[in-house]
Amino acid sequence: GFDCEGIARDAQGRFYICEERRRAIFRCDPPTGRVEKLPIVWGTAAEYFSPVEPNASFEGIAIGNGKLYVANERNSAVIIEVDLASLKVTKNFVVQPARSSFFGLHYSDLCWFEDQLWVLCRQHRVVLKVDPKSRRVLDEFDYGDIEESLGYRTGLPAGLMEGLAVSKDS
Repeated sequence: GFDCEGIARDAQGRFYICEERRRAIFRCDPPTGRVEKLPIVWGTAAEYFSPVEPNASFEGIAIGNGKLYVANERNSAVIIEVDLASLKVTKNFVVQPARSSFFGLHYSDLCWFEDQLWVLCRQHRVVLKVDPKSRRVLDEFDYGDIEESLGYRTGLPAGLMEGLAVSKDS
């Protein structure tokens, strides 16, 4: 079976789904019913793919300004930027929360909203607002208290959230 971890939608209404175990991106066109595996040229970004842990890979996806962003989850946490026209990797980058975590950096999801890339960092319990051009963190939002108030108990000082959606109000 598939291990689909993230979903995004482009301006044409097509859906993109990242599949973790196969390190694949699928594009679905609802009006035609067509589903295709994108033949992305991963190039040097493949260096970040764990050869021994296939479940530590594509965890989140976002689409914006002609780019596809995919989060390589942990072990070698990196955000991979792909040009949608050429399907080639244009950049790999890392954004970090202000404080460190004993459990390391763990990207759990991505979102595109108002021309900004938003990054969910589960281990830190924060969401980062990132300028996609400079690849700099513009703002950081701590959701640790919200997660605690929901009653999640992990026994670890790490978060559980795996999905991210951003709107004007929340």
